[in-house]
This record gives sequence, C-alpha cells and structure tokens, in this order.
Amino acid sequence: MNVPEAEVAVVGLGSMGCQALWQVARRGVSAIGIDQFMPGHDYGAGHGESRIIRSCYQEGPQYVPLVLEAFRQWRELEQEAGQHLLTENGALFIGRPDEGYIPEAIATAEACDLRHELLDTAEAARRYPQHRLGPDEAALLDFQAGYLRPEAVSRAAAARAEQLGARVVTQARVEGIEERGDHVEIRTAAGTFRAGQAIVAVGAWTGKLLPELGLPLRVERQVQLWFRAHRPEEFAPERFPVFIRERGERGGDLVWYGLPSLDGQTVKAALHHSGAEADPDHLDREVHDDDRAPVAELVATTLPGLDPQPVRGKACMYTNTPDGHFVLDFHPAHPEVLIASPCSGHGFKFASVLGEVMADLTLGERPRFDLGLFRIGRFAGAQP
Repeated sequence: MNVPEAEVAVVGLGSMGCQALWQVARRGVSAIGIDQFMPGHDYGAGHGESRIIRSCYQEGPQYVPLVLEAFRQWRELEQEAGQHLLTENGALFIGRPDEGYIPEAIATAEACDLRHELLDTAEAARRYPQHRLGPDEAALLDFQAGYLRPEAVSRAAAARAEQLGARVVTQARVEGIEERGDHVEIRTAAGTFRAGQAIVAVGAWTGKLLPELGLPLRVERQVQLWFRAHRPEEFAPERFPVFIRERGERGGDLVWYGLPSLDGQTVKAALHHSGAEADPDHLDREVHDDDRAPVAELVATTLPGLDPQPVRGKACMYTNTPDGHFVLDFHPAHPEVLIASPCSGHGFKFASVLGEVMADLTLGERPRFDLGLFRIGRFAGAQP
C-alpha cells in the first residue's frame, strides 16, 4: 500500500504556490511543495523586484473584498517572517478622466467606499511634478495601494511553511499528476510523491501539465525595464507613488506602469500586455531594442526626470484567459486536484488571500469570498 507522504501537495512554488503552502502549513496540515526551480526564481511571472497592489480596482468591484483581505494577509506574512514585504505609498492612474482606467476605477471606489481623489492636470503637476500630463489628462489617487517585493514574498512564505513543518522539494519538474483511488501521485524527474490532495499552481505551465482540460490560455512574453533617475530622491517611494498610465484615443489603447526607485538609482517601467505569445520552456529572455524602444519613448515624453535609455531589463510571462479573470477551481474529472492561477497579468497582489482560499477549498472549508468569476466551466468546451 502506498501511504501518502502528505495530506496536501502544492505543485508549483511561484506566486500562488508558496502562499498556498504557507496557508496550509499554518493550519497544522502536513504538506509538501514541489517546484522545478526554487522559491523566488525568475523564470515565471512572479519576479521583477516590485509588483503593484491597489484597491480602486479598475477590473471590477468584485475583486475588492479579495484585495482588501490580501493587504491583511501580507501583513501577517510580514509579521510571521519578520521581514518588510509591502510598502503602501499610493497609486496614480493617469489618463483621460472620461474613459478607460480612471472612470472605471472611480466606479469601483464609489461602489466599495474606497478612499480616492481625482486630480486635474494642474493639481497633479503640483503634487507629482515627476509626471508630465497632457491638457486632457487627469490623475486618480488610490490611497490604499503600493508595491510588494515578489521574490522576497515567495521566499518568505516558503521558508515560513518549512518552519511550520512543510517539506519543500526543488529542482523537481512535475511530469504528471494521476489519481490513485485514495491519493494523488505526482511524478517528477526526481521521483514520485503521494498526497491526499493536490493544488496545481504552475502558471504558464498549466496548459502543458493539464492538457486534457483544453483551457484557452495564452502565455505572453513581457519585459520589465529600469531607467536611471537624474535626481533619484524625487523618485523615492515616499514621493513617487506607483502608477498606471494610458495613452490612446480610446483610453486603454496602450497601458503602461511604473514603480518608485528601490535601489536609489533606477525606476522600473513596463508595458502592460501587448507581448508576443511564448512557450514557457523556450522564453526569449534576452532584452532587445524593440522591447526597449516603446517604453523609452513613453518615458522620454512623460517622465523627464529619467534617462529614457534603460540600463537593464528582465523578461517574464503573463498567462492570460480570454476574459482576463483568474482560474481557481477543482479539476472537473479529479476533485482531489485544485487548479490555481493563470492570473492574466494582475494576480500577484492577490496571492496571499488566494493562498488562504486554496487552503479552504482543499481542506473542505467554505471560502469567505465569491469565486464564481474563476470557475473553469465558464470556458466553452474546456471540460473533458
């Protein structure tokens, strides 16, 4: 008889998997986490030194209960790990006030009673002179927002899970997951592991590991860039909130974002979406001139305090669903397997609370949140 080595196995120790492992281990449940790399690695989606978290959620008010709880869970991880992981320095949404991000974010803020302030061009220029706004642009200030340190977050959660008794197995690529009556077998290049249940949080590798689901996922290459500041103190977190900015006649034709300087020298900026389709096992990790050029042009025209030629860059991946919402549901043919992520480029901020939700679902407890947006059944023909 094959005795399971753990009650719960977490396959994938990236943004979501590390948080799930921590949340399961917190409950005194035996757990094992398995990854082909190491927690905090830079081969997937959850890296890049800083990631935005915001509450006036343009994607819809249905996300707000989750993100508000995520703030609380991030603070709990900080306390347990003894590390500073979350900085709340606000967020600016910059664009036309009558379409796109700003009115959609305001609608969410008003529906959920979130603190926010709309700044006209002159007021935005007075408070945040680092930005150059056009005469038809405004800025929405989201007060409960800021950034997380993604690599540190994943390493902290995995380490805390180990302290609580979980086992972490790295350099073990998962080749298959099979139901075996009273347990699940996880086959890897390093051997086979057995658990009562499994959480699959492999991001861009979801389609490869679970091809039978036929999920309509698109893996997208993204490039993050860092630009040198002429006066770095002007871009310090206390003076320069994270930002999301639109450019285009129809509000949202082009969306890009940036974060304050964490190293006292450079500022991070990148396009949101618009990347080429990618294979996660053969991602082009080199940064090319055509990766740099569009962001450099945006920086040159709107952030005069930065040198528009980036000094470094880093490739990552988004794994997108057609509707932009997450996947968080049980495998339709194997209820012992919970599938978490793909998060369409806006999931990292939620990882702490989704870790809690994954633990709830796997352990048979009722989550506190409406998860209807994230069901697999919404994709026609996706279920076997």
